[in-house]
Amino acid sequence: PAFAAGTYSDLPQTHWAYRSMDTAAQLGIINGVSANTMAPSAGLTWGQYIAMITRAFDSTRYHDAVRSGLHWDAAGYQTALDTGLILENDFLPVTKDTLGQPITRQDVAVLLDRALPDDVVPYQRWWQSDDYVKPAVEETLTDFYTMDKEHQSSVRRLYDLNIINGKADNTF
Repeated sequence: PAFAAGTYSDLPQTHWAYRSMDTAAQLGIINGVSANTMAPSAGLTWGQYIAMITRAFDSTRYHDAVRSGLHWDAAGYQTALDTGLILENDFLPVTKDTLGQPITRQDVAVLLDRALPDDVVPYQRWWQSDDYVKPAVEETLTDFYTMDKEHQSSVRRLYDLNIINGKADNTF
């Protein structure tokens, strides 16, 4: 396991994502950007996100790739290829040479969707009763139709599973 989030100088307990980031750090899913810096408001790169998702969903294979001599981001990329998170001739704009480039929220959704099992059940939020009818993603996310079909499919599934719900301004 990595450090607890409390060891990062730029991640106060009052940060909105502190609990999630603390748990992820303790599980070894995230490591921060340096020995005592998490950079919680910075955007993610392809390499950072792929390393996180492969550590979360196939940590043994990821760590085997690191032990084989691959750099942490290349280990994530190779693990993602080996597990089908990234496909050969994929529509996702990532290669081993673009791991330092920013990743979009839409591309994050595709990778997370691919990582989840097909039979995962929706998470019921504390405020949702058994008779709650959730609005369709198209009614909630005003920019849903600006996405291409591949991204729409993943965003719809994650929305329906209550994993994502968009931003406060009703955009994704």
